[in-house]
This record gives sequence, C-alpha cells and structure tokens, in this order.
Amino acid sequence: QISSYNHFIDSIIQDIVKDIESIEIPNSQLKIDFGKISISKPTICEADGESHKLMPDEAKLRNINYSSSLYIDIHLYSNDKYQSFEKCFLGKIPVMVKSKYCNLQNSNTKECITDHGGYFVINGSEKVIIAQEKMNNNNVYIFKKNNNKYIWEAELRSLGENEAKSTSTI
Repeated sequence: QISSYNHFIDSIIQDIVKDIESIEIPNSQLKIDFGKISISKPTICEADGESHKLMPDEAKLRNINYSSSLYIDIHLYSNDKYQSFEKCFLGKIPVMVKSKYCNLQNSNTKECITDHGGYFVINGSEKVIIAQEKMNNNNVYIFKKNNNKYIWEAELRSLGENEAKSTSTI
C-alpha cells in the first residue's frame, strides 16, 4: 500500500496533469499550460498564524485530516506575453501514514513503533484503502461459457501505455 501511494504521488498525479496538456480559451489569445506538481509535508496553521509540522497522532487527537498541500506550476500565455507562476496552491491531499511524505520519516516521536502505517487519518479517524484484484490490461482472457450459443468467450481490456484513463473492454 505504501509503495503504491508513493508511486501515485511521485508519478501518476504528474501523468494526469500531462494528459490535460493545456487549456485554450476560444476567441481569445489565452493559453494555460500546467507544469510540475509538488507536495509539501503535512503542517497545520494555528489560529494565531503560527504553523508547525503535523504528526498523525496529533491529527487523531484533534479530529483533523493528516494532509499536505498540493502545488502546481502554471504557465500563462496571453497576447504574446508569457507569465510563469510557481507553486500555485491546487488543494489538499491526504498523506498515507509511514509513506515518504509522512512526517514520521526520520523523526523521533512518541508514535507507536509497531504501527506499520498504510492508512490515512481523515477527521481524526483511521481510514484504510482496501486493495482489490483486477485483471491486467492488454491481456486476452478466455472463459468457458455454459450457454448454447458459445462454448468459449474471450475478453480484452485495452489501455494505452502510461495512460490514467479507464480501460475499454471488448
């Protein structure tokens, strides 16, 4: 679970942004390109404006989300002018406990040493993603059928390489 989450943050989110390419506004000379995605470590901003590292146990005790800020670089082309905006806030994303984006990495805390992680803290509650098995894409699967019309049935789930879109089944 943890290595899958790390791969999602490191690669898949950036691939989704690449699939969008750019946005062009019709009837104008405005074009927006999206660049590099980056993520911060989980922090919390207190009411007095002071911020500090957020740990999973604190998120549980305070009934808050253990999440990080997600940023994106935006490039704006308008009337032959170019502007670049680095690290624009895109939103919050939950951080998996014990992933490489978790504040427990390389820190000495009072967290339970037998906790293996692999879960999220949402509104103070531990939430787990349940893994599901799925047939591989781009492989032909043959099934024996018990009807009079066909004895066998073949199925192919097709997906382009490094695409984040859904599969098409034939």
